[in-house]
Amino acid sequence: TGALWWAERYLGSQAAIIVLTFHRVLTDGALERSRSLPGTIIRQRTFERLAQSLARSCDLVDLAAGLPDWGEAARKPRVALTFDDGWTDTATVAFPIAQKYGVPIAIFVCPELVGRQLPFWPERAVALWYAVARDEAGRRHLQALFEEHPAPGDPCSGGGGSAATPEGAIEHLKRLPTTEREQTIGAMEQLA
Repeated sequence: TGALWWAERYLGSQAAIIVLTFHRVLTDGALERSRSLPGTIIRQRTFERLAQSLARSCDLVDLAAGLPDWGEAARKPRVALTFDDGWTDTATVAFPIAQKYGVPIAIFVCPELVGRQLPFWPERAVALWYAVARDEAGRRHLQALFEEHPAPGDPCSGGGGSAATPEGAIEHLKRLPTTEREQTIGAMEQLA
């Protein structure tokens, strides 16, 4: 359709930067053991192909070098890569690949989580959701629990709909104050 050609030309003329945001880059073995939501994961081999392609066809922006020149029109699409949360796999899997292809990455680390051995709360909650929601009775218990702990601004609150999927449960829990989120996850542990 020519849409990609048009997008490249338009973004280049606007001095735009496409920011690709990642959370986790996992090996196949780590992916099998992970309870991260699928939308937060990219496979190692996929990330490697992406890094190789970006290095070949894009102007890569190093966010660590300071603010980019917004007035500069680029001859190729400008792309920056960021990683949220500072997972171990960012250092052990993603960084070596990025380094191999000369792709700069910016990593946003959660200082409070550095050195913690317990999984990040979303992974705990997803594992618990699967443990509880394995049958109809478990799903009803989750629905009742989420109704006891309504989340402000959650369109599914009050109907228990946010408990229907692990993604919905995470979105519900994100909207709770930290203390109440931990209490709700503790209640999920009791159900499991």
